[in-house]
Amino acid sequence: MRMQRKSMLFALLTMLFVGLSYLYAMKQVVKAEEFGAWEYRLINDGAEVEITGYKNTLNGDLQIPDSIDGKPVTSIGYSAFYGCSGLTSLELPSGLTSIGMYAFQDCSGLTSLELPSGLTSIGDDYDIIQLKLVQTA
Repeated sequence: MRMQRKSMLFALLTMLFVGLSYLYAMKQVVKAEEFGAWEYRLINDGAEVEITGYKNTLNGDLQIPDSIDGKPVTSIGYSAFYGCSGLTSLELPSGLTSIGMYAFQDCSGLTSLELPSGLTSIGDDYDIIQLKLVQTA
């Protein structure tokens, strides 16, 4: 009986911890800011910008700005361009250091991408690997 109480107490404390962790994580979710059609969030204590999406329909070529509100664009976030099959060409900012997972998932029209030399991290994105011409600037 005593072991059952300890097990029950442990289970309740674990559930409480998981619940509080979830609430804390949800509090950390930041609403995307906007710059024209760009959606972004501030990262690294507000010193840099991560592109999180694009509000308009993507058809043809697109250029990601080097900076937004004076802060350098250094990252493309998780699923930022997911399903943008009309995107055929994308110019990345020279200061880009990170591309998140699935950033270009299902971007079937995108056949080549010129990667900046400072890029240090690319998420697990099968679609980037499948591009016919991936070059380093």
